[in-house]
Amino acid sequence: MKKLKEFMRWWSVRGWVIGMVLIMTAVFIKLLTLSEGLQILITYTLVLVTAEYAKSTAQQAKANEKMVEEMELTRKMQNKPALIAYFDNPQSILLDLVIKNIGYGIAKDVKLKIAPPLYDHNNLDISELSLFKQGISFFPPNREFRQIIGVSTQFFGEGAQRPLEYNLTLSYSDVEGTRIPDYVIPLDLSVYRNLLIHRDSDIDKLTKEVANLARKIKG
Repeated sequence: MKKLKEFMRWWSVRGWVIGMVLIMTAVFIKLLTLSEGLQILITYTLVLVTAEYAKSTAQQAKANEKMVEEMELTRKMQNKPALIAYFDNPQSILLDLVIKNIGYGIAKDVKLKIAPPLYDHNNLDISELSLFKQGISFFPPNREFRQIIGVSTQFFGEGAQRPLEYNLTLSYSDVEGTRIPDYVIPLDLSVYRNLLIHRDSDIDKLTKEVANLARKIKG
């Protein structure tokens, strides 16, 4: 196909030159009159110009079609939800399980499963919570759900027997009803073992308030 296109480009230019030479030769040896030769040359030129215009129009139409397809794909991607899950330790000894929509679209009919069983700070299996049993019917972008799963000592303390690694299975639909196939997110709590988390003490808070007051006085 590539060679054919190259040949057509070659012929579109050289073909006109060859045709003009043949016509002028025919006129020279008096096979054609000058007016007949000019008429054939004009007609031949118009045919070549029309062919080039048709080819250019077809290429432009194809480019426009591709642009429309890319725009449609972009629109769909902008409306696609993207759910992630992770463990978090937000400046405290508490450990949270976080489900978050980092996409641009709404997720619907979200279903979650976790294995092995994960127990919260009250030793209740979180799969019995409505978040897991009923799922999430409507999950807008930039929204997150947090569930406390315990304190660090329950996982890392002496004699703790809770697993540190889990697999969370997620499935959901986008606003158009397209079902996203189940996918598994591996979760690992071991990263929080012996991790020092800074917490604002009363002295820290007082220092910040004094600094803010000083800035206001100067202002």
